[in-house]
Order: sequence, then structure tokens, then C-alpha cells
Amino acid sequence: MVLTHPVMFSVVFVRRVCTYLETHEVSAVAGLDAWLPCNVTSSNSGDDEERPVALILWYKDNSSTPVYTVDARSGSLLQGARHFPGEDEVAARLSFDAGQQPAVLRVSRVEAEDAGVYRCRVDYRQARTENTWSTLRVIAWFGFVSGFKVVFPLVSVKMTGGGGTMYAIPDEDELLAVHLEDSQWKWETLLKWL
Repeated sequence: MVLTHPVMFSVVFVRRVCTYLETHEVSAVAGLDAWLPCNVTSSNSGDDEERPVALILWYKDNSSTPVYTVDARSGSLLQGARHFPGEDEVAARLSFDAGQQPAVLRVSRVEAEDAGVYRCRVDYRQARTENTWSTLRVIAWFGFVSGFKVVFPLVSVKMTGGGGTMYAIPDEDELLAVHLEDSQWKWETLLKWL
């Protein structure tokens, strides 16, 4: 076959840009505090130069409205940043601590409704936006046995010599001993995950 018309060939090089998706699994017992990590150090540059943060937005699940905002556009993240909790019920129990490494969103007195996927979006002044994802699992199951409220799988254990209370969460394959007692009778059983 002979071509009588000129043919133009184009070669297109496609550079695939992959970003590391940082995800965390966080478990918290209802009534205690949870800390959701957020990477506020840009990984976009090849050097160790720190990139200033302009804005941090925290989202829960698929919401387009932030549950918490940190605005550092007119200052630095540690000094002069303004904090704006969202307008939902959980907002009053949220606080952000940039002094931790990594920075954390603290959820005080965790409730069952706090469970979900949280996204920390960090906008840098001179670098690309990055996201950190955290899945918060709230451990708060309870039932009623003969008028007693039983909370499991949370176990409260007195520490010997320390006088404090330690909280332990059993693994899925572990048995949990529950002991109930009042002035008239004692009851004990073993519980296992289903």
C-alpha cells in the first residue's frame, strides 16, 4: 500500500502521578476520648523543607460541610491559627492539636454516633493538597441482664499496686468474663464474640 498523503504521528507520554493515601484505623471506647491523626507535613517535595499549612478541613463520612476547620492563612499553624468547630452536635466535643506529631483531632467523650470515616484535608500555601483518612470505630455495646446494665466488651480491671483502673478490649477470639453482684445474689458468665 502506498500512501499519497502525509501522515502525522504523535507520541504522547503520560506521567502517572500516584499519591500515597494515608489511612488509619482508630478504635475508641464510648465515653472516653479518641485522637484522629492528620499528617500536616507535606510529602510533595523531595527535600526536607517544611511547607506552611494554610487551611485544615475535617470532614465526616460523605459530608461536604467540614466538622472542624483550622485557618492558618493569616498566621502559622501553631500561632495565630483560628479554629472553627462545625455546627453539628459532635462539634462541641472536637479540638485540634497541631503540637502533637502527627497532629490530631480530639473527639472528647466518644459516642456511638461518632463512628465513621473522617478525612483531614490539608491545604498548603505552596504545595499540593493532601488528605489523611481515619476510620473511627466506637466500642459501645450494652445489654440488660435481670435489671443490670452490662457494658461489653469493655473490661475494667483494677491494677495491682497502682490503684488506678485499666481498660482492656478483648480480641474477637477471646472470652470475656462478666461478673454481676448485688446484695442478694451473684451471677457470672462467659461471653464470646459471634
